Amino acid sequence: EKKHTGLTCSSARMASTNAPGRSLLTLEEAFERIGHGRLQLQVLFICGFIFSADSVEVGLLSFLSEEARDEFGLTSSEEATLAGVVFAGELVGAVVWGPISDLYGRRLVSALSALMVWLLGLASAFSVNFAMLVLLRAAVGFGIGGATVSFDVLAEFLSGKHRGRNLIMIELWWTLGTVFVNGLAWLTLSRLGWRYFVALASIPVAIGAVSCYFLPESPRWLLEKGRGAEALAVLRHAATVNGKAASTFPAGTELTHTILHDGDTVLAELDGPPDRKNNGSDGDGHGHGRSNSNSTDHRWSALRGESTTDGACDEDDAGSSDLEGEGIVAKRHLLSANASRVMETAFQQQQQQ
Repeated sequence: EKKHTGLTCSSARMASTNAPGRSLLTLEEAFERIGHGRLQLQVLFICGFIFSADSVEVGLLSFLSEEARDEFGLTSSEEATLAGVVFAGELVGAVVWGPISDLYGRRLVSALSALMVWLLGLASAFSVNFAMLVLLRAAVGFGIGGATVSFDVLAEFLSGKHRGRNLIMIELWWTLGTVFVNGLAWLTLSRLGWRYFVALASIPVAIGAVSCYFLPESPRWLLEKGRGAEALAVLRHAATVNGKAASTFPAGTELTHTILHDGDTVLAELDGPPDRKNNGSDGDGHGHGRSNSNSTDHRWSALRGESTTDGACDEDDAGSSDLEGEGIVAKRHLLSANASRVMETAFQQQQQQ
């Protein structure tokens, strides 16, 4: 069976002729265009409030167990049960919410899980017996399992250059949640009692749940679901919020994950084609010459809807057949170069941090 080995010079001509004004961008390129600004900070704060629910509810357990023991006359095993059901709920929630977010979107899951933690956490302050308290705290734990999706939302709104630093910053919200719940316990337990303490502890996640109204959907998820126009609309809104010109994504702009296609989809996590200097060797010191570099560049240009400028496509159709024969080799070389650049960038960011 003959496999499709890539785009030839002839298809490059066809792409640039049939798609005037077409501009094909990877998500990484799109994120570089919108820059890092107000939109990313907005997403960081919303996701941070949701993410902090985990530390608040975990910190709350040590205080709640003692207060519930006095309120309901609990044994030591019942105290342990009260704490254990929260973590059991988190375990089940983490398994369930992840696939749901893949099916129905990051924004929906972030909002639903935050709403669940908020409302059920508030309801547990009105528990009339131990069984009701255990059931509600287990449900709160289930909601917390979905709060981790907010981490993915933030990651999918960042370019590679800013991703590492901002994903570390969201971890600060765990610390802020811990400080909040301990301060709240100091202020309320001796004065107002545990029910007010538990109710007020839901404030951070309540802010996160309400703020999800302003949380845009992940453009990466939209693109993976084939909703490229919606993903582009999200990115255009992000560019506006960040103060970029309306021409950042002109008419005809399209988004893609794909660099080359050879039966399987190749995800593009870089901001452009590989450097030409990396295209002259196959890794064992034997150069492929100019043909492999041209093969890769022509396929890249065709995919983006651009015309080639080095005159190689002026050759006859036999030249195109030669390029097709080198498609798999060129693709492998491109992926190798891309992987090297990703690893090098990650290493440099780690050294800077």
